[in-house]
Amino acid sequence: MDRLKQAFIKAGRWIKRSVRPLEVARWEYTFEGGPREKVLEILAAYQNEDGGFGHGIEPDFWLPASSPMASWAAACILLEVEAGSDLPMVQSVVDYLCRTQQPTGMWPAVLPENNAFPHARW
Repeated sequence: MDRLKQAFIKAGRWIKRSVRPLEVARWEYTFEGGPREKVLEILAAYQNEDGGFGHGIEPDFWLPASSPMASWAAACILLEVEAGSDLPMVQSVVDYLCRTQQPTGMWPAVLPENNAFPHARW
């Protein structure tokens, strides 16, 4: 077995041992033919009733409430697994982003509420 393949296998083992179930499911989907449904099932645990995402999906902050940044992180994963626009999860996050867009057409990168929860030093 060549060194690159050995390194790849070693990386996969480390991921499965060391990271959140969401990243494991993403690894399995991307590199091992794992099911998209597993990624979506785990991703759903990060979605709030308002359609946005929170609960530390974006590892830099653990705000449980929905935020545009956390919802962006979730949307990137939805694109990664080619989730269709017909999925309720996709429709809900789009609705959330439409409701929270500011008059400038942008969203706040960081909400003040982030300061009450563990977060990166920005």
